[in-house]
Amino acid sequence: MTLTNPKAKILVLERGSIYLSEHRQHYSTPLPTPGDLELRPWSISPETLENEYVQKVCGQIPFLGGRSTHWSGWSPTPSTKELAGWPNDLKMQLQKICFGLAQKFLGVIEANEINAFENGNYLYGTFQSGLKSRLDSADTIESVDDILHAPLAMGNDRSIKFSTVERLLSMENVTVIYECTAEEILHDGKKATGLRTSQGTIEIPNNTKLILAMSTLPATTLVLNSFESPEFPQLSNVGKRFTAHSVTSVIARVPRQNLSLPDNAPDVELGAVYISGIKDGGQYHLQLSGVAYTQCNDTNNIHDICKKYTANSIPKECIDRSRDDIVVSCSTLGELDYKNKSNQFNLTNNNRNLTTNGELTFHLNDQDNRLWDLMDSVTFEVMNKLSCSANGDDLEYWHETDKKWKKDPPPSDQIRNKNLVHDASTMWIGDNEDTEAPVGLDYRLKGVNNVYLTGGALWPTGGSWNPVLTIVAMAMHLADTM
Repeated sequence: MTLTNPKAKILVLERGSIYLSEHRQHYSTPLPTPGDLELRPWSISPETLENEYVQKVCGQIPFLGGRSTHWSGWSPTPSTKELAGWPNDLKMQLQKICFGLAQKFLGVIEANEINAFENGNYLYGTFQSGLKSRLDSADTIESVDDILHAPLAMGNDRSIKFSTVERLLSMENVTVIYECTAEEILHDGKKATGLRTSQGTIEIPNNTKLILAMSTLPATTLVLNSFESPEFPQLSNVGKRFTAHSVTSVIARVPRQNLSLPDNAPDVELGAVYISGIKDGGQYHLQLSGVAYTQCNDTNNIHDICKKYTANSIPKECIDRSRDDIVVSCSTLGELDYKNKSNQFNLTNNNRNLTTNGELTFHLNDQDNRLWDLMDSVTFEVMNKLSCSANGDDLEYWHETDKKWKKDPPPSDQIRNKNLVHDASTMWIGDNEDTEAPVGLDYRLKGVNNVYLTGGALWPTGGSWNPVLTIVAMAMHLADTM
């Protein structure tokens, strides 16, 4: 569907079925975690499993809407500086038009504008202002670039996070086939002529365009199995670039009085702040969610509000009603070096299943390790900004292994995630000067007339920012380009 053809018929092949009709935060009943639902139709190479601290990449959620029914809602807009390495023409189009359209489509607003309302009060108010004001002092940290009220996709009338399911199923020109896995693209050497699926082969007529919107690694598997490099030399670099985000997660608490919150504040208040930084070309960002709850006597109510409206999760076990504290959860994300030639995604010879025969190899290099060390350091520096004590003795950290609060920071093996997130760049988009790029500025696989790509696989670099807004902006640009 494009602006020039808004009634174009769209056939969606969905690997799974319908699981949720909107974002999970709107459901009061307990639901499986994303980790319980994930599918990883690829393998990790033995050398990576033997030698790396990080052991895997977060998988797909194989239901209609995928991760959009579970995501955190963080929706930052990358700056020109953060888009270093991207084609200039693409950057210009995204920044002038598409980022703004994507913000409107997703309902992205700053946290201090969120109208979430519970227990007779707005949730993002004095605490949001106090948390942002307190963390503004993080601008003294050398590598920090920007400190923002968190940009979150919660601008709808119910303040719940955006999900694609509601939008998709409301469109009259969209048909969905469920439980249908794409296995191979059939072609005549110039264009796709059919799509072999688990439900049989679907013919692709001459005037039909095939768009791969199936997440990074499964889309790469499909392309590698369908277009062999001798016949399609322009696609010889598919899978030869890979990046993702490493993650550090820390939870801290400080006395409520540190933020000078009024005594008559609402019984539960939330806050969210986004801090971005860069050093030696390596990008990172911190996404912080906090809760102040002293006036509330119901722990379950506090937890339910956190589960429904916070951006980061705040575990119920971290909420202690016996203390007059605020709790802040911080996730820090940093990019892997996209120039690292050791990171690749290739087909493996010992698996004949065309949907699972992709194998990922990655090795964190010196640049990656330096950035991760910096991420840990900055995370604790930022958390220290919450302290009003010269020696930080009013600040405590949650130690997950012991399930206890302690004044000492938790060790790295407790805060560093063994999963990479936001995998990207396996089929990056490039201009005419980038002769190695498998995809041109028209979002089309080079050498194939009617197959287009969307999603993180297109990204020339991964940056550190959360990907959803940029992916949506590029999908809108693709629609207009077609």
